[in-house]
Amino acid sequence: MKKQLTYGNITYEDLLRAEILTEEGEEEGCFDVVLTKHLGGQNSEGGTHSVYADYVTGSLGDFLVVTPAGVPAFYDGIITPIGAAHTIKGERIGSLAEVKTKQYWLINVAKGSTRQRELDDLKKLKSQIRRELAVAEHCGFIFSCVSFDTENVAKAAQQLLQSEFPLFIFTILSKAAQQNYNKLN
Repeated sequence: MKKQLTYGNITYEDLLRAEILTEEGEEEGCFDVVLTKHLGGQNSEGGTHSVYADYVTGSLGDFLVVTPAGVPAFYDGIITPIGAAHTIKGERIGSLAEVKTKQYWLINVAKGSTRQRELDDLKKLKSQIRRELAVAEHCGFIFSCVSFDTENVAKAAQQLLQSEFPLFIFTILSKAAQQNYNKLN
């Protein structure tokens, strides 16, 4: 199954070549692996998304889970004891988290925008969350939260997503995180 894994243009072999696999496990036929860096988001290689994901989760890389049927989900990390999701918001250590940066379009959609691109982006976000919830549940993990990098975006996301998804949606800002974030933008 591992050799058949593809996600977008990323294959299991790509992960091996890039030397970003750190440890892998198998739970009830599922495959999971901790990556040594974050793969997605704006400026992900040491950029805004990675800095924010590191801060929120306390994990320095993504966490990939694949079901026995080969359905993958990349999460922005496992919440650790040093992650702000735990230290500030009280999220469970070991649960999975997603972070979103620069999602300002959510504010427009929450205000009633009918721009097709923004509606398509909302559809993609919901699809991603649905898949992440399903994969986590199937493989015995808890996908507990999505953190947005700005308060207004988090409020818009709560308005648009909270009733549909059993997730804690919030924002976490600290002086240190904000300074790192500002340096990168």
